[in-house]
Amino acid sequence: MALRFVRLDNFRRAPVRVTISGDGTRALVPHRGSNEVHLIDLKSHAVLARAKTGKGPGGALFLPGGKQALVANTGEGTVSILDLDPFRVTSTHPAGKGPDGLHLLGGGVTPCLA
Repeated sequence: MALRFVRLDNFRRAPVRVTISGDGTRALVPHRGSNEVHLIDLKSHAVLARAKTGKGPGGALFLPGGKQALVANTGEGTVSILDLDPFRVTSTHPAGKGPDGLHLLGGGVTPCLA
């Protein structure tokens, strides 16, 4: 299998942990340097939207159904819930010290935080 690399973002704001949507059309790119997450169209590589998050966003996760996502704010110990349309943080919740990795358990319905 040949690998193909695509530069999704050239903002130099400390992008980390690119997460691809289940349908493969979009990506979430957290930026620790600006405390933002960007929604990227993978066909055009365009930034569709930006949203301010908590301090030090890291792990990100599209939720089933394609309408929401989670972002772990490692620098402040919280997790933000984002609506994807319109792209905005709807709530932020305490998550303990240094949350980062996010994964779905239980057949893809229960978010797990590490």
